[in-house]
Amino acid sequence: MIQTLHTLLNATRVTGLEASANGRIVATLQQLDADGTGWQSQIVELPKGSTQPRALTRHDKGASSPVLEAQGRLFYMASKTDDAKAGSCVWHLPQGSASPLLLAERPGGFRSLQVKKDTLFAQAGMHSQASTEEEHAEYSRSRSTMHVSGILHSSFPSRYWASDLGPATDVILVAELPRDIEAAAAEHEKNARLKKAADAASKDAVSKDSAEGKDSGDSKDADSLLSWRVLRLPKGRLLSWMAAPNASFILASIEINVADLITGTQLWRIDVATGEQTMLTDVDTVPGHHLGLLDISPDSAKVVVNCTRDWTPQQSLSSSSHIMDIATGERTELWPDLDHWVAPMWVTNSELAATSDDSGSGSVWFGSVTDAAPQRIAGGPGTGEVFTGLARVGAPDRSASGDEAPALISLRNGIAVAPHPVRIELPSETAQAGSAHAVAVEELANPADATDQPGRTENITATAEDGTEIRAWLRLPEGDGPHPLVVFAHGGPWGSWNAFTYRWNPAPFVAAGFAVLLPDPAISTGYGQAMIDRGQQQLGGTPYTDIMALTDATIERSDIDETKQAFAGGSYGGFMANWVAGHTGDRFKAIVTHASLWNTTSMGRSTDNASWDRAMREQGAEYSPHLFAEKITAPMLVIHGDKDYRVPIGQGLELWHALHVHASTPRAADGSLPHRYLYFPDEGHWIESRGNAEVWYRTFIGFLQEHVLGEEAEKPLSLG
Repeated sequence: MIQTLHTLLNATRVTGLEASANGRIVATLQQLDADGTGWQSQIVELPKGSTQPRALTRHDKGASSPVLEAQGRLFYMASKTDDAKAGSCVWHLPQGSASPLLLAERPGGFRSLQVKKDTLFAQAGMHSQASTEEEHAEYSRSRSTMHVSGILHSSFPSRYWASDLGPATDVILVAELPRDIEAAAAEHEKNARLKKAADAASKDAVSKDSAEGKDSGDSKDADSLLSWRVLRLPKGRLLSWMAAPNASFILASIEINVADLITGTQLWRIDVATGEQTMLTDVDTVPGHHLGLLDISPDSAKVVVNCTRDWTPQQSLSSSSHIMDIATGERTELWPDLDHWVAPMWVTNSELAATSDDSGSGSVWFGSVTDAAPQRIAGGPGTGEVFTGLARVGAPDRSASGDEAPALISLRNGIAVAPHPVRIELPSETAQAGSAHAVAVEELANPADATDQPGRTENITATAEDGTEIRAWLRLPEGDGPHPLVVFAHGGPWGSWNAFTYRWNPAPFVAAGFAVLLPDPAISTGYGQAMIDRGQQQLGGTPYTDIMALTDATIERSDIDETKQAFAGGSYGGFMANWVAGHTGDRFKAIVTHASLWNTTSMGRSTDNASWDRAMREQGAEYSPHLFAEKITAPMLVIHGDKDYRVPIGQGLELWHALHVHASTPRAADGSLPHRYLYFPDEGHWIESRGNAEVWYRTFIGFLQEHVLGEEAEKPLSLG
């Protein structure tokens, strides 16, 4: 088990792909840092026709967020120092060079990049009272010098996932790129040397640091190769933004506070030349829905938006895609006959592609703006394939040829197959809309490490109480068994067990001898809106009975030991684990609950998710796990991170208290309880660090070995 776990956790993994119009493809890799205690990102190129990736960046603190302009010039972000407060700088790596050029740095760094034509766009945080980059540097330095950490909020939320929001305000910085960046960098370096010499000779040098040419970490126009203009955003919290392909405007999705809903979304157009702000949609443009940005068409005339129906006690969450004319605001639903949630991207000015979950697998879709439904061109039910990180490579023009002919790239993966890059050809222009039309899928150079995936995967089916056919994946160890079983409930609650994960990976459990059931119950994605509707208003109802039906079908197998069952889940899966604990007595010999919802009322009032309180007000009276604390008898392992703002630490603390005060779990002769609480002071909703991830797996599996198998579990030495 340990070898399988180490192979998994130490594996280099591909986390994203980026491509240019001239056919260049780069990938972001996540790999162990020099100390082997955490992960860092670097950027590699996937050369056409080669099976070997080519390393591009070698920054000590990693590099991320690569963007490519049409002709393949690469820009990215990376830190210069160990100081996290300094933030990321903007870099350019000339093609064929191993020496990156520093383009810009500033206090607080940069948050994301986009490049369109010869214009670089950067999201950055600016001091809320600063009007220029110089004032931002001065005010930020003053706050740091005085060791002020307080943040004064005027809107909700004040924190998000694992991050505290503020005090900086998001802005978009815009800079024209030099035609010859290398020549401009050489000239800039020459001028910097002259200035350094002049400052050293001047009796009026304002400080020893400037006289000695030391890097203070501050960003001033005189010290930057690029000249930034500041684009102010409308009042509210920036959710997403994108620059138009013609670089003349950006679109921004802004969250504002409104009565009852707490938050609503507006879409804005901001002119790059003038800074003029034009609202495209308001919070009530589509009543009961939120509109979100997805992609701007290559001709900069249209944008595809996601229209998400709010989850309330009266309606389920749903999602559809619309094409909006940016000039007129007119919207048309895209692919109305497709009963899947998708996030389409433009391939040409009239054609789009998208991925979706699909019956426990995944699909790639392709269609025109006028099609009622797209074609499935890759994947599909039963394939066990999932595609993520879809991007276009080549020009957005069907008439292009050679390297510039448009195609798709994606990360293909599956339950037991790690993400790896592939190229997906487009169907012919005469292919029939609304039908399946398989195309060539080509493996690209793969920089990711293989992981140890022992055992085999099988499909489990069952019939739900309402007659719905439901399914799950079952990962089995080698041999005839019978094997002990652990059931994993997925999070979301909207989600599917169909993709590879490094966090809840079944492989270490299979290596330890456990079969792992991965059920897709009501509220799972990839089965149509009806599957969502079956479970949305009763989170402890139909989803629970679906999981139990699939578990019952599984333990009927001769290779499963029905006397040795365990249950586990994280986030909503943790809600389900807590619900199962209060409703199944001692059927499950151990229950593991990670970042879990325990009390839906207190959860709704403390989470960063504004929609949860209103959505759960009614069903929480029936489906809150804390109401059944006295019925808990099985040993529970509670896992929670203190920096989890989505499911706050208070949920774990309430559960831990209830297990000691209200639960009916038998005590040992010395009065002790079998429950355990694995607490991470510096982790959020997910366990991010390498060491903590190993402790998570080993403690989890050890708890199962102790209570399901009756074996003595060895506590990791690193836990103290």
